[in-house]
Amino acid sequence: MFGLSAKFALVSAAVALPAAACFAGSVLDEAVKPAGSMKVLSLEKNPAADIALIGAGARDGVRPGLRLKLIDADGAFGEMLVVESSLDKSAALILGDVPAERIAGAQVRFGIVK
Repeated sequence: MFGLSAKFALVSAAVALPAAACFAGSVLDEAVKPAGSMKVLSLEKNPAADIALIGAGARDGVRPGLRLKLIDADGAFGEMLVVESSLDKSAALILGDVPAERIAGAQVRFGIVK
């Protein structure tokens, strides 16, 4: 019923598919993890609002409307609201009264500060 070439193709597919699935799984795992460089790159102080430039963007899962935590060696100390995002950088509005000295170079994490 099936020729030798059909059996060979079936066996090849049975071996190749699990290997391809393992490779794709590891690639996808890496794609959904945020980059380690989620830091505040610079801070623009304005009378109306302070805006931070973040070294992460849409490629890292950062989207407008997302709330981010500001973290330094002492722990979480403030939060930001993302207002604009490109592929590799974002702009976020600093929420609350956070000292500018602590913001520069701070780590940024996903989540809400409670």
